[in-house]
Amino acid sequence: MHKIIASPFLTDYLVLRPDSRQAIKIGKNRYAELLGVVSDSAAICPTWLVNAASQRWGIDLSGEKISDTALVRQPSPYGFGRASYELNLGCDPHGMASICKVGRDPKVPLMDEGIGGLTRLGDAADALMLRTGGCSGCALSGSCWTCRPLAKLYQEAKAPLTRYCQHGGR
Repeated sequence: MHKIIASPFLTDYLVLRPDSRQAIKIGKNRYAELLGVVSDSAAICPTWLVNAASQRWGIDLSGEKISDTALVRQPSPYGFGRASYELNLGCDPHGMASICKVGRDPKVPLMDEGIGGLTRLGDAADALMLRTGGCSGCALSGSCWTCRPLAKLYQEAKAPLTRYCQHGGR
């Protein structure tokens, strides 16, 4: 098991520790450095990483081989952040990917479809954002930016419009 994970995440680069919610934000050059040395079985953790890991998590990586210590994720050809599940920010229990924690359906079974199944999430997001239910008939429904799955949950809970409606129920 690796002690740390380095990964692109949206427009940033992060170093993560499994079972920790804390991360280290690194620049593109430091990420590229890790990506370049991780395949060298003799390379040890760079000093900047040793210091950062010690400060963030209180772990000592000095003298440890980077290939044994770090899992360095390749950039995704699909443009998503592979670090999301390590950070517990998003989706993918038991290999099921969804667009977010609120809009869990439909799900894409990654174990069956592989990473290519992620390309279907855009259509799922579009379908979830359709103005249906309590917002139909609203004058702003064509340009509303409120998350429809979240608005639906608020409506089911009978929350006041001011909690989720962009124009406050006017």
